[in-house]
Amino acid sequence: MEGGVISRSAVEAKVTKIMESARAIEILERQRAAIDGLRSSRRSQEFTRWQRDTEVAVQRIFGADSRHSADFSGIRYSLMVMTSSTPDSDFHEAYLHGLDTTKSILSSMIDEIRELRSGLRRR
Repeated sequence: MEGGVISRSAVEAKVTKIMESARAIEILERQRAAIDGLRSSRRSQEFTRWQRDTEVAVQRIFGADSRHSADFSGIRYSLMVMTSSTPDSDFHEAYLHGLDTTKSILSSMIDEIRELRSGLRRR
């Protein structure tokens, strides 16, 4: 690791050691696809389960101490500041923003694994 940046080979080793890349992509794509079904269900058991399942998947694929896990854990689905007069629509907007952020981060993780996998094939 140089200057806080994880080397390509370190990520490669972590992904292939913990889980085959095709399976990792399959899991992340499934979790990403489920996001659209959660857009109307803020405060639901379905969201709670999806969030936990996704967090566990990211930890299993990249490691619990990885930047990937920290990125996922850092996503907020609610407002950081609110008052008694904050409209419910603001809470829902924050929730949707969190889902959109999650979708982007999962897409980035999938692309990273694909890039690493295609690099391995060229060797």
